[in-house]
Amino acid sequence: MMNAKLSGNIWKLGVHYVTNKRLYQPILGISLLTVPGTTAATLGTMLLAGSMAALLFELPSGYISDKMGHKQAIVLARLAYVI
Repeated sequence: MMNAKLSGNIWKLGVHYVTNKRLYQPILGISLLTVPGTTAATLGTMLLAGSMAALLFELPSGYISDKMGHKQAIVLARLAYVI
């Protein structure tokens, strides 16, 4: 019975991995370096800005997770990311 419950979550883990933004950072970095005039410093600044924005939005996401529940907050975040 426990294995049946766990096997139903495998596809959810796959969706979680696919929608995880950190998966795309190396691909984004390589593609941005092909743009004329882009240097490694520019790329680092862009990735730093993304990391700072993630840190800034982490605080409200923790509050939302506390209020509505962790599972529902993860589902809402992934749906917002896909949209």
